[in-house]
Amino acid sequence: MDSDQPKRLYYLDWLRVLAILGVFLFHAVHPFDLVDWHIKNGDKSMLVTVVLIMVFPWAMPVFFFISGAGSWFSLQRRTGYRFAIERVQRLFVPFIVGSILLSPFQIYLEWIHKGKHSGTFLEFLPSFWQHITDPTILLSPSIFGRWGIHLWFLGFLFAFSVIAIPFFQWLKGERGQRFLSYLEALLQKKGGMLLFILPLFAIKLIFHPIPGQHGWAEFLYMFTFFVAGYIFYTKQVYMEIIHRDRNIFLCGGIFGVVIGIVTAVYGNPQQAISQPGSVEFYAIWLAFVLMSWCWAIYVVYLGSCYLNYSTPLLSYGQKIINPFYLLHQPVILFVAFYVVQLQLNLYLKLVIVVTTSFIICLSLLEGLILRIKPLRVLLGMK
Repeated sequence: MDSDQPKRLYYLDWLRVLAILGVFLFHAVHPFDLVDWHIKNGDKSMLVTVVLIMVFPWAMPVFFFISGAGSWFSLQRRTGYRFAIERVQRLFVPFIVGSILLSPFQIYLEWIHKGKHSGTFLEFLPSFWQHITDPTILLSPSIFGRWGIHLWFLGFLFAFSVIAIPFFQWLKGERGQRFLSYLEALLQKKGGMLLFILPLFAIKLIFHPIPGQHGWAEFLYMFTFFVAGYIFYTKQVYMEIIHRDRNIFLCGGIFGVVIGIVTAVYGNPQQAISQPGSVEFYAIWLAFVLMSWCWAIYVVYLGSCYLNYSTPLLSYGQKIINPFYLLHQPVILFVAFYVVQLQLNLYLKLVIVVTTSFIICLSLLEGLILRIKPLRVLLGMK
């Protein structure tokens, strides 16, 4: 494998920090779109809905792609065993802690808001226990979302890291190197990286009909991005290909948007995704996959061009990224629970939720978490 990579690619750090901010904004405006969520405002915004639909297909794939890239760098400094231990400390422990301390509170707010529960928090806990021990999700990746709510990302990433270690180690061997050489030859062809669309499309077609939020379809889909992120940083040539084919990714992403718009205008995408075999079913998933892959890779390209530098702000963002992610959604739900009840303009309420939630998150970090070492460890900080 190439060893001429820079010691640190700062643009990956920037993308990770910006992705966390993007997830925060996504969740902070979620009460005001047309899609069901934990807390919803009475009035809904079509504009907010359209913006989130445009971002949704590629936002988390970018996250998993750069996480895969980070795994490559991490495994250059660690054995597989040490890598697994580090993943336990940084991902699994925060997932368990967050699931125990934060998840019950979020579901309690949701059930009170939707009228599913009217008693005290203690009276709610037996129902919550039944909710998280549903036997239909115990052998499914959906368990990460049911237990951790927004922390499903940490659960997925921990599982990916552990599952992929043997494959990543295999890539370092003779057969793995031959595989990478074969893959490189394929991807060297103009537009060759679009081949990754095929397994992604197949995953959606085959596994999406299996019920369950954050289920097998999403698990395998995001795992593909994670592995791709790892592979693309084993050799410098892959980034050269991304730069060469940048306009192909841009056009592919735009084409996906066009297909999605046409399907939305002339059909019913929400109904189509549950009707395998229909033309709309194939069209909507093709649009989704094109937007996922092409925009994700194009964002990585943009980052490599314009964000490969370090600043104190980046260092601070890297320091707080884990606890900020854990805290952001419970804080948003708490703020939104009260704000949506106010008789105010929708967009004014949106601004209040975004700004107040952000201030509270930073205040909790600066005033509490960063000052207490055991909390720092439990929430995955270095």
